[in-house]
Formats: sequence, structure tokens, C-alpha cells
Amino acid sequence: MARLRDTVQAEQSAGGAVFIARVANLATVNQSLGRKDTDELLRAFGRGLLSISERYPDALAARLNGADFAMLVPALIAPHAVAEELFAALTNEAQAYLPDSASTWLGCGSFPPGVEMEAILAQVDMALAAVEAGGASGLKVVDLHLGDDAPKSSEEWAKLIHRALDQKWVRLVSFPVMSLDGKLVHRECPLRLMFDERGEWQPAGKFLPVAERLKLTPQLDLAAVALGLDELEAKPQLTGLAINLSASSIHLPEFRADLQRLLKRRAGTQRLWLEVAESGALSHFDAFTALCVDLRGVGCKLGLEHFGRQFSEIGRLHDLGLDYIKVDGSFVRGLDGNVGNQAFLKGLSTIAHSIGLTVIAEGVTNAADLAALAKVGFDGATGPAVNDTAP
Repeated sequence: MARLRDTVQAEQSAGGAVFIARVANLATVNQSLGRKDTDELLRAFGRGLLSISERYPDALAARLNGADFAMLVPALIAPHAVAEELFAALTNEAQAYLPDSASTWLGCGSFPPGVEMEAILAQVDMALAAVEAGGASGLKVVDLHLGDDAPKSSEEWAKLIHRALDQKWVRLVSFPVMSLDGKLVHRECPLRLMFDERGEWQPAGKFLPVAERLKLTPQLDLAAVALGLDELEAKPQLTGLAINLSASSIHLPEFRADLQRLLKRRAGTQRLWLEVAESGALSHFDAFTALCVDLRGVGCKLGLEHFGRQFSEIGRLHDLGLDYIKVDGSFVRGLDGNVGNQAFLKGLSTIAHSIGLTVIAEGVTNAADLAALAKVGFDGATGPAVNDTAP
């Protein structure tokens, strides 16, 4: 639930899709199969979910309660094909246990950024209820992209993005990242685009998923870095400024070479922080390692954002020369009252500090969670609860 809320509310959110699968008539099944075989059926359901979720680096599969399982796939715009694949995987896994009766009820829905989480779940629950009312195994998809006036074709998107870059309708917005004693660490600066000269500034979540498909992220990332360096040169009092790089960009040797050339000929690189999402860095690990090597001696700091979902891979970071990690907000939300997350984050920060990493929390929403970060060893934070008092 925390991951879903972050996917909806995050600055760079591109929306996504939620799938809720229910083992049909679980109470009756438990009576007929017995506890042991019912447990095996539930494990089979879990395997079915994982077989689909593992295809998407940022996806999460989970069990919600006794009969219900869920899958979240960020940035998935058209869920119909995935829903059919998931339905087939679940019914296939359940076949051995329920060959002659209903086994799987599946509801799913796609959503744009900004929709309330409760509204998303209500729509998917209604879809699930409609399937359950029919009795037989089945699926239903709902679409929450109501009133979306975004471009409908790749050609339209490509034209708009290229035009924005050519006309320099690009800018950075700024959010403070503060140490826990109230000092500015740096400003986090996502990119905005404007698609016409009197239009609105569009958040990254609106255009980045399309830019990924169109292979336009290298141009966008280089534009963002250049804007960041302009800001640092214009404001020598600014302690630092952070720019996100897309995994699809760093995968390209030509992008890494262009970035290195840009940084070498500009001032202010000692105050520039560059970060890559954990999932992208680990799925393109050789390319990320090459980026780390390329940027040694340039002077900028390098880190990972949205960290924690693949915590078991932290040992791979030891020799990369990274400076920091930003821990995903889903681990931080409700930290003050979550003993399990407190223990996990305390262990994470201890290991991270042992290999020289600064540890920053993302998406802190209230003072209680902010105070709890100090107890688990964090160094800094960003989010609505962080006061923007620095220049």
C-alpha cells in the first residue's frame, strides 16, 4: 500500500496499473482440500504472480490477506495484455488443485498520476466484485485515464519533446534535501517541459515514460544537467544540486561520453549530484559501473535514488565509489510506528555507512517520521515535512 501511494504521489510518477487477484471461494476450498493443499494452492498463486511481476524491474507482487494477492506495475499504461497473461498464469498454477471449479477472480486498472489511491482501489475492487458475482474464473479491467488529453501517438510525442528541446522550453524545479540538523545538503531538481509557449509546465512523469520508449532520454538528461550547471554557476552560494539520469541513457556509451565532455568543460561540477534509480542501475549494472568509472575525477557526486527494494544487492555497490543513497519513501512512510521498518532501516544505514555512503530518506511526510530517521541512523531527508528554509 505504501508503494502504491508513492507511485501515485511521487514527483516523477507516471501512474501505472494495479492488479488484485483473489483465490475463488477460499473458505470452501480450505474445507474441501484441507490446510496443507490449500497452503500449496496459495503458494502456487504467489508463483503465478511472480512469474509476471519479474518481467518488470519496478513491479511489486504481494499478498494482501488470506485470499487476495496484488501486483503493482508502475508506468504501465495499457494493462489488458498483462492482465490476460496474469490470469493465464494464475489459472494454470491453480489447475492442479481446482481442476473442475472456479479458481481465479482478477480485477485490474490503470491510472494516471494524481488519482487518489483510495479511488484506484475502489475501482479495482468493483471490477473484482463484478467478476466474483459471475461465479466462474474471470477478469475485468477498468481504465482510470478519463479525460486524458495527452498526445495519442508516438509521433505526436516525439514532435512535442523535440520542439520543447529546440525552443528551450525546459526548466528545473527545486526541492530541498536537508540534513537532520537542518542544513541544506542540496536541491533536488527534476525536469519540466512546456509543449507550447503559453502552455503549462509538464512534470517528468508525464513525458519520461514516453521518452524512454522513443529513446529520447539522453537529450533530456543532458539538457537537465546543463540547466543544473547553469544554476550552480549563477548561484555560487548554493551548496549542491541533484539531477536524475535515466537508466536508458546511461546504458548508451555515447551518452556517457557526451556527459563526461559536458562536465569537463563546465564549472560547478563539485556541487553537482547525479543519481540513478536503484532498479535501473542494478538492471544495467555494467553500464552503471562504466558511468562510475567515467565520472571519477570529474568532481561530481554520484548516488542511487529509490533505494531499498533490492537491498540484498548492496554488496555490489562496495567498489563503485558512490557517495550516497536515497531510500525509497515507501520504507519511510509510517516509520514512527513501524518497528519492522525501523529495524530494517537501521541495518541498512549501518551497512551503507560502513561502505562510505550518505543515507537520505525520500518522501518524508510528517514530523514524527522525520524525527524517527535520526534514531535509525539516517543523515538527511527530503519530502513535504522538510522545511524549505535554505537559499
